[in-house]
Amino acid sequence: MYPIPLSIDLNQKPVTVIGGGPVAERRTSLLLEAGASITVISPELTETLASYDEEGRIAVQRRTAETADAQGMFLLVLAADQATNEKLADAAPDHALVNDAAEAGRGNVQIPAILRRGRLAVSVSTNGASPGYARHLLKQMTKRIGPDTEDYLDFLFEARELIKQSGLPQEARRRELEELMDEGYRHPGVQKRWLERWRSSR
Repeated sequence: MYPIPLSIDLNQKPVTVIGGGPVAERRTSLLLEAGASITVISPELTETLASYDEEGRIAVQRRTAETADAQGMFLLVLAADQATNEKLADAAPDHALVNDAAEAGRGNVQIPAILRRGRLAVSVSTNGASPGYARHLLKQMTKRIGPDTEDYLDFLFEARELIKQSGLPQEARRRELEELMDEGYRHPGVQKRWLERWRSSR
C-alpha cells in the first residue's frame, strides 16, 4: 500500500517539533509558512531556530523530549536522534498525525518537497525512499513552471468565479473553462480584455 497525497490546513494548528538541528529547522521553516503554531522541544537549537524563538515566531522548550510531549498536538514532527524519535512515535496516540523525518514508515504523515507559485503548490514524494531525489525532480519542474504562473492562476481563479456566476449551462461553462487553458491566455493583455468583457456582461 502507498500513502496518498493530501493538502492540509495547518493555520493556527498546534504542532510540536522534537529536535533542534538542521532537519528540525527545515521542517519548522516550512510549517511556519503554513501558519502553524509551533513548539520546538530540544536542548540545543540551530542559529535559525534560535532566531525564530527570539522573534517570537515559535515557542521553545530547551530540554530533552519526554513521552508526554507526544500528546495533545495536531501534528508531531520527529527530527531528533533515533532513540528519541522511536520513543515519541510509540507514545503518540493512534489518532495523532506523526511525521518522522528520518524514518517515513514510523509515522503516518510524510512531508514532501514543495514548490509554490502563488496559488500553485507542486509536491513530490518518494515515500521516504530518497528525499534528495524528490528535491532533484522538483528543481526540474521549477524550470518548466514559468514566472508568470502566479498571475495566470490569479486570472484563472477570477475567471472561474465569473463563469460560475454567469448562469450558463454546465456544458457551456466547461467549454469556457477549457478555452482558458490555451497558452494565449497567459498574456496579461488578453487576460485583462477577457475579464473586462465578462464583468461588463454581468
